[in-house]
Amino acid sequence: MEWNLPLLLLGGGGYNVKNAARCWTYLTGVALNQPLSLDIPEHEYFLAYGPDYQLDIPPGRRHDMNTAEDLMNLLNTVSGNLQKIR
Repeated sequence: MEWNLPLLLLGGGGYNVKNAARCWTYLTGVALNQPLSLDIPEHEYFLAYGPDYQLDIPPGRRHDMNTAEDLMNLLNTVSGNLQKIR
């Protein structure tokens, strides 16, 4: 966003619908520089977010298999693509 370009946030699925919703809510707040309450407000599906009803995402059980090289390659690809649209 600091490049003053239009931004479109696209998300993947998520194996856990509740955590995917939590994650995208959190990331949208970060992208907009908007602090969010950790308390999930009451709504039609509120009970699905129990027992804590918090925006916080519990740690997963999957091992992070990204290497530093993989992440650097991804960063370089994204940076290169952004240079093309400037």
